[in-house]
Amino acid sequence: MPSVRPSRLPGLLIAACATSQLGAAELVVRDIGLGLQMQPSDFSYTVESPSVTTSGSDGFDSGYGIVVRGLYSFTGAGDRHGFLAGLGLGYAQYAYDQSGELVTYGIDGGGGYGFAVTDQLHLSAMARLGLGVAHLELPDSGAFPAFSADGASLSYGVEFGIGYQITERLVIGADLGYRQDNYVLAGTHDIDVTLDNTGFVGTLSVCWRLAVTPWRLE
Repeated sequence: MPSVRPSRLPGLLIAACATSQLGAAELVVRDIGLGLQMQPSDFSYTVESPSVTTSGSDGFDSGYGIVVRGLYSFTGAGDRHGFLAGLGLGYAQYAYDQSGELVTYGIDGGGGYGFAVTDQLHLSAMARLGLGVAHLELPDSGAFPAFSADGASLSYGVEFGIGYQITERLVIGADLGYRQDNYVLAGTHDIDVTLDNTGFVGTLSVCWRLAVTPWRLE
């Protein structure tokens, strides 16, 4: 019967321990956090007035936002992957042509799937749908009078994320996604504006983990 030489035993024990730890990874996400978001800038538009309708494409100079989000994993003890659900509130501001701006407030929700690479590191894929309100402000430029419009927004998209647990409760995260925002705005001078804002969106967040243990089997 073959035997293991003593000199090899410590290495085998370390390898067995590492394999055991890798296999024991559990997906436990019970997070609430604050994030800084880079918004998509390119948009197409349609402007309707009593006398004429025009359309075209343009882009914002910049777009940034702040989001407060919660993320929850529907996983039990020993589950390394499972379904995720998220809910968030957001504020975004877009700069246009030096002095114009679009300001939005909204709520969004989503669902997806997560996978625990280790107990500290998880990956996620989410689909999101959001509703909001928006205000567009364009000051007097000399060639055109001041204009403002208010209305509603609908957003939808997908995002892929990574989260790392740097302490038992503190988690840092990064998400990259692709989103479309549709705005329907009613403005001054009987002018209505429709904007379709599409592109990549990135989020950096800091989260607090409300619980660190999964559901227990009964």
